[in-house]
Amino acid sequence: MSRRRLIFATTLVAWPVVAGLFAQSSEPPDKYLWLESVSSERAMTWVKEHNVRTAKVLEGDPLYQPFFRAALAIREDPSHLAPIDLHGDVLYSVWQDEKNQRGLLRQTTLKDYLTMHPHWGATLDYDSLGRQEKVKWTPPLSLGAHEEVMSCQYPGNSLCMLGLSDGGEDAITLREFNLKTGTFVTNGFQSNHGKQDVDWEDENTLLISRDWGEGSMSKSGYPFVVKRWKRGTALSEAKEIFRGQPSDLSAEGGVLRDAEGNHLVLFQRYISYFDLRNYFQDKSGHMQQIALPKNCTIYGLQKGYLIFLVHEDWQGVRQGSVAEVSLQE
Repeated sequence: MSRRRLIFATTLVAWPVVAGLFAQSSEPPDKYLWLESVSSERAMTWVKEHNVRTAKVLEGDPLYQPFFRAALAIREDPSHLAPIDLHGDVLYSVWQDEKNQRGLLRQTTLKDYLTMHPHWGATLDYDSLGRQEKVKWTPPLSLGAHEEVMSCQYPGNSLCMLGLSDGGEDAITLREFNLKTGTFVTNGFQSNHGKQDVDWEDENTLLISRDWGEGSMSKSGYPFVVKRWKRGTALSEAKEIFRGQPSDLSAEGGVLRDAEGNHLVLFQRYISYFDLRNYFQDKSGHMQQIALPKNCTIYGLQKGYLIFLVHEDWQGVRQGSVAEVSLQE
């Protein structure tokens, strides 16, 4: 698991508050709270007005056009490498171009990908889906801890929770998707619009953190309560398994696995962007904190060892080093 991309969240985030609490708070009401309705006519008018002001400043710089043309040429180059997700022996990538402006989830084999000119097949067309459902669906920036647009079962990798963002919002809709058929699963898992993270514990169980209602979102506007959700049950019946604090940035749960069959159900509290606390549930059901540096990025498991990158000197390990710790210790 890796650190959240909180710095790439929407440009302006206003914390949701209840109007009745204003009288009890020493902080003045947020006069930009209406920007939470990111697709509203008022919000879009405000954005367009500020875009015009910004564009005027940028385009007035003589360096703007050369840099803009160079960046655009790189972005539109059909041979540029897009980030990929490997599931089994199939690679998936989200591609955007003039034809697929909102995104195309496409796939190719590992063997074909290693050739000079891979052949890509379409898995999900976001533009087409948006036209069908009359929603501006796009891939999310990332699906929580995974920095992917989907979280898939392992082993198997065919059933996934696919994230759909309406116009690029942080809040997303989650739907169960079958990669082999390229279709959404009938009566599968579905979690409607909200800021949320998800991972598979097994083929019939999800670990999901989201907006569960009052008292479940941090002051930064992200979920800090993780629940276990069983297939065939309503989302409202999911059972709480881990809870951070309202003062945290967020909290989430996920599962790490390696090729040897080792696995670790990991829960994370982001106290701040540079302060991460990691926990696991022992056999008695109690949460135990893992002795890891607060400022680190967890990459995964390999042969029973937890692999992580250290972002500051820690117990004799130099900043920038990749370290490991045994799950048996």
